[in-house]
Amino acid sequence: MDSKQFREAAPGSAQHQEVAALTEMLRSATAGYVTSHPDPRAAMSLLMTSMQSYSGILFGQLLYMGEVPQQDTARAAKMASRNFREGIKVGLARSQRVGREIGFEGTQQ
Repeated sequence: MDSKQFREAAPGSAQHQEVAALTEMLRSATAGYVTSHPDPRAAMSLLMTSMQSYSGILFGQLLYMGEVPQQDTARAAKMASRNFREGIKVGLARSQRVGREIGFEGTQQ
């Protein structure tokens, strides 16, 4: 893997659209777990933890395969943090849109 892979995908680019499609796939795959869990908030917390761990597992596999150098670990962690913050923005905007559609404004204005 070339270190260029850690650069930001431009909005609307093929890579950005692929990430969005994968994210939607994960959301769809885990929606049943969240909605059927006795405590959906706990389920969301567990999912956030497991997805972050899975990202690290994938990076560890790339390290083992020699596809990324050890020096890229800090850069990958920084990008993961940035992606998390961007995901919060997307999740909040999506929730606000859906809330307006169903007549629920939520607690975050």
